[in-house]
Amino acid sequence: MIDIPKDIEKYLVGDETVDNQFGLKDQAVYASTSRLFFKKGNTVRDISYAHISSIGFKSKPNWLFIFTGILAVIVGYFLQQDSIIIAGAVLVLGGLIWKSQQVELTVAGMSEPWKLSGQRDTLDSLFRLIRERRV
Repeated sequence: MIDIPKDIEKYLVGDETVDNQFGLKDQAVYASTSRLFFKKGNTVRDISYAHISSIGFKSKPNWLFIFTGILAVIVGYFLQQDSIIIAGAVLVLGGLIWKSQQVELTVAGMSEPWKLSGQRDTLDSLFRLIRERRV
């Protein structure tokens, strides 16, 4: 059973029901039979599946790890500390391997894609659900 927040439940119409919930990085997504609800703090937005014109999956390197690693390598070089250089190299490799994942929705009436960040398996499930329900 899905625990539907009151501020989403009040927007359901007719026989519309929420049948899926996805916990993402900075928001929760509730999937109803006809649209998606996005809840971030006290803000709720909805997007009809019919208004989603395309959906894409994007992986980005973790630039914070990469930048920190490069900085550590430079500092380690000047201090002649091999351990700092190695730690920096590990951070750079980690930033290249552990990529952040995003689903991007192109929505009618929005100038920029709607970006959703989270764990890969959660985003995969959301991606499949949107593909199945889009008109």
